[in-house]
Amino acid sequence: MPEEREDQLEQPIEDIRPDDAVAGHIAKHDFMLSNTVQIGKIVAPEKGDPPKPAAGACVLVHIGGEKPKTYTRSWMPWLTRRAGRDAEWWKPDLHEQVLVLAPSGNLALGVVAGSIYRGSRVYFPEEADLTQSLTDTSAPEHLPAESAEHVHRQIYRDGTTMEYDSNSHSVTCRIKRTHDDKEPSVSVRAALTDNGGSVDITIDETVIQVADKFVKITGTKKSTLEISDDGITLTSPKIVLMGGTTTVTVDDNGADVT
Repeated sequence: MPEEREDQLEQPIEDIRPDDAVAGHIAKHDFMLSNTVQIGKIVAPEKGDPPKPAAGACVLVHIGGEKPKTYTRSWMPWLTRRAGRDAEWWKPDLHEQVLVLAPSGNLALGVVAGSIYRGSRVYFPEEADLTQSLTDTSAPEHLPAESAEHVHRQIYRDGTTMEYDSNSHSVTCRIKRTHDDKEPSVSVRAALTDNGGSVDITIDETVIQVADKFVKITGTKKSTLEISDDGITLTSPKIVLMGGTTTVTVDDNGADVT
């Protein structure tokens, strides 16, 4: 067995350095891990940006600073709840702040995982610039109070909202009028059934038009209105018809005209 030299035994530990290749691999892995999750924003294509892929739904994501050579831009798909026989389409908007997942830190493989609120605002109205001040809490679109945590609300850029309140078990739809003053509308092509509870319809200065071969309206106190090709049948314990200065009252005692 060869003898150990005294200078080998006394070699300082700090002089023993890891192999350069190992150090390089560690640095590479650190970079990959630290860039796996990033925050960016949706931007419009500009000169010098990578070309948009020929196929697939994707958005251009800006990550980094605003000055040249301080950022990267890549086309990325965005996550959606369903994308098969059942699907949902809701494309992220320009300037929307997003969370990006990049496998191994490679932005070419990045995916927009979701959106992040900006400042104190939930949304930006149709006419608003998403790059404006984000701290105006007096705006109607600011973050709701914590007391509204039981409310699920969807807001569209024109101001239309769909809201469900789990405390009151109520659904509210507020449709914003368009700029050309057209009447907002809701179209339903299905059977609507309400088993219990109540349905309130409030319409200002509007005509309700029902077109069908047979229409039946059933109210309280055994009152019904039936409209068919054979005629109109109104059944009720008491019927009052008013026209001009004439009133016709029909009840169990007969008809009275005044």
